[in-house]
Amino acid sequence: MSDIVKEFLLSKSSFEDIISRNKFTGLAKKNCRGLNPSVINLLYESLQDQKNKDLQAIKTSLDKNPGTIDTPSSVDILRDSDMDINKTISISALENVVDHLRSVEEGFDQEIDQLQKQCDYQLAEIENIVDQLSDLKYGNIDFLDSIDEVVESLKSVETKIMDCQ
Repeated sequence: MSDIVKEFLLSKSSFEDIISRNKFTGLAKKNCRGLNPSVINLLYESLQDQKNKDLQAIKTSLDKNPGTIDTPSSVDILRDSDMDINKTISISALENVVDHLRSVEEGFDQEIDQLQKQCDYQLAEIENIVDQLSDLKYGNIDFLDSIDEVVESLKSVETKIMDCQ
């Protein structure tokens, strides 16, 4: 009887049998658009590990007490062990989710910092352009000196051309 229960509980129960990596990745990308592919892979692997641990715990429990399945109180024992496993799953799943959320948060923090640096750089460029335009509009640029410099440069070029002939 214990072999029947093991077969029922453990066959085709692995995480890979429940959902393939490609299907999981597709669903994660569809539902969580900004999620990094490496985070999706890490989440899949964590869920896969958690499911494997749960299956191993069930198998170990069945191996330890194979005779309890045939007794009338076996339903109560299985129900109690199922509750314990569910509590363990819930706690472990929450811990995994919290860990993944922390890594996602770190990724977002890095992206925010990078975007902030880009914004600061672009803002500095805009402020520089505005200052130059303000100087142009209000006459802070000394055009007379600039014009004199251009005239002198042109005279210098003219002299060099004349010398070459």
